[in-house]
Amino acid sequence: MASLYIAEYRSLPTAGLGESRSQCIPTPPLVEQKLAISTSSTQSATFSAQTGMVVITTDQTCSVAFAAANPSASTSNQRIAANEPPRYFIVQPSTQLAVVSNS
Repeated sequence: MASLYIAEYRSLPTAGLGESRSQCIPTPPLVEQKLAISTSSTQSATFSAQTGMVVITTDQTCSVAFAAANPSASTSNQRIAANEPPRYFIVQPSTQLAVVSNS
């Protein structure tokens, strides 16, 4: 079964006062989710109130949509190809994601 993997993090850590952000993310993630990808939009659980960034990977080409509540993904939304490098998204706490298969 095709899956979308979500890892939730607080945010990217800063290197110090006035310095750029580190390119490493702290582990372990706050929460991890795995969603089944199908031809119907599937919603994630609501992200943690502490989540500020998510990292997404997928083993099937799909489209994703984010919303404060009840997102619905369609093939017109942002496309992510199967097995491409992880995607990083800055998000608002308590957001949700939806995923649907795409070609």
